[in-house]
Amino acid sequence: MGYHISLVSNVTNKDDQFEYSDIKQKIEKSSRFKIFEDDGKSFTIIEKKGKGEFGAFYNAGYIWISTSQDEEIDTFIKLAEFLECRARGDEGETYKTVNNVYYHPGDLERIENNLSPEMKKNAVSVKKYNIVIRAIQIVGTIIFLSVMFLIVLKKLKG
Repeated sequence: MGYHISLVSNVTNKDDQFEYSDIKQKIEKSSRFKIFEDDGKSFTIIEKKGKGEFGAFYNAGYIWISTSQDEEIDTFIKLAEFLECRARGDEGETYKTVNNVYYHPGDLERIENNLSPEMKKNAVSVKKYNIVIRAIQIVGTIIFLSVMFLIVLKKLKG
């Protein structure tokens, strides 16, 4: 079973649909990619010199792949770079490389809206936990600095 990855805009809150003619023109100028099986509404993007394993699909304004192969994901990331956009997985993660992902600020609201009630509850618990930990760190720092101040004061009087 493949993992679904889509190309999305780098611009926050921009519609993630791509215009057929814009994408087609950009791909036709590429030295690495080419259009394959174009029916006038959708097409497949393949590598010009590839082994025939990579195929990204353009359909109804969206560009996507479904794969579990690292090599194909890496090629899709290169396609995203060429098209000046980014590759986003099903769980909202954006790929810098196959092994390096992050959550783009423009996707955080979308990710939060798609969380199940249980996941939202856990996310709130994690936020509260992080606040408590930070508060403990601050109090600990204040106590440490106070003790150090008293030691220095005692030595100066001493």
